[in-house]
Amino acid sequence: MSTTMDENQEAPIRKPEAEPGNPNYVNVKVNGQDGSEVYFRICKRTQLSKLMKAYCKRQALELRTIAFLLDGHAIAGNQTADELGMEDGDKIDAMKHHGGGGGGRVKWIFSFL
Repeated sequence: MSTTMDENQEAPIRKPEAEPGNPNYVNVKVNGQDGSEVYFRICKRTQLSKLMKAYCKRQALELRTIAFLLDGHAIAGNQTADELGMEDGDKIDAMKHHGGGGGGRVKWIFSFL
């Protein structure tokens, strides 16, 4: 029995196979706010902007609207997995930026002493 895919069907997401003998690569998982999980196998010396762009393209998101966090700290696109000390199996959170904050002028200041 063969399986065929419709043109509109997405390819199944497969977890990359780990290569314990190759220390130059790391397998990471990107968790979306919607509960989605996308797996990547990246070279430790490649800038993470490549992963960020690929994730946003896969999820149909605009890169500028997403913040990527590793252990609660923001990741810059020019950083590498090596610089961040990432290990096989690390998880990156992809969160939507939240707008907010004043912007308006302060009209009244109250002090209750």
